[in-house]
Amino acid sequence: MKARIAAGIVAAGSLLCALALAVAVFQGYWRHRACFDENGRCFVPEDGAVHSADSLFLAPLALVFGILCIAASRYAARR
Repeated sequence: MKARIAAGIVAAGSLLCALALAVAVFQGYWRHRACFDENGRCFVPEDGAVHSADSLFLAPLALVFGILCIAASRYAARR
């Protein structure tokens, strides 16, 4: 019973982390992916902000948390 609750908590936490990281990738890279120059920077005059292609490294981390969420959910459901 305690393992099932712990797996549910891990699943919920990893889902929140995966969603937060996915939003960060979308806001920092994906929306502006067409305007990056050869240095990996993009200036958006509407925002007055400079975005960096370095925020793309968050995508694999979001994927890892998503896989952890699925694994923990399946473990909680199976027990």
